[in-house]
Amino acid sequence: QLIIIMETNFTKTPAPKTPLIGSTDSYNLVIPDSVEFRIRQWCMLNPSTEWRGTLFYTVEGSFENKDIEFTVRDFFVMDIGTAGFTNYKETPEICSYMMENDLLDCKTGLIHSHNNMKAFFSGTDANTLTEEGEQTTHFLSLIVNNEGTYVARVTRKIVEEIEGIRRIKYTTYNGEEVSAIENVKTGTKEYIQYIDLNIKVNNPYADIRKSISERFNELKSVKKNT
Repeated sequence: QLIIIMETNFTKTPAPKTPLIGSTDSYNLVIPDSVEFRIRQWCMLNPSTEWRGTLFYTVEGSFENKDIEFTVRDFFVMDIGTAGFTNYKETPEICSYMMENDLLDCKTGLIHSHNNMKAFFSGTDANTLTEEGEQTTHFLSLIVNNEGTYVARVTRKIVEEIEGIRRIKYTTYNGEEVSAIENVKTGTKEYIQYIDLNIKVNNPYADIRKSISERFNELKSVKKNT
């Protein structure tokens, strides 16, 4: 019996825009007390406007071993925007800040505030994940708000090769039966994968802040109705 192995290569035409696809994996993002204090201060100073800056973080473990963990070391605010938008371009200030604050061993990402809104990834935020994820190996984005609830995601660029095997049989000259196996590459799929991160923040003043916020809202409501 004659075995013939043939390989056919075929790559699909990539989509105009790289898709953004979520993962079922989940890892931790640790926010130390000192960083949490600074986040709270910036939210207090800008209660009705969005602000945005560069996030500095370190990584331990790996995706492969399923034990990767991210720790925020610091952040540097670069822009105070409007109630619903903020943006900035990187400048030499960031490098200077890293050198002055012993952050040269850190990875960089994004932090921005949703002020009075919920912390979630809006359409604009999702587009940022895609755009930055196409340009960098991994892109980490942390969204905070006045309420003190945060969400974060990290990306990685995936190139998925889809392969299959096709088996055929036929009879050729002199009645010889031939079996043929084709290793067929049906295409490649490229996408930006995002992974949701569990926020681990040790905030000893969370209950105090909540009670103050509740009392503040009560007093505002009374003033409004009188």
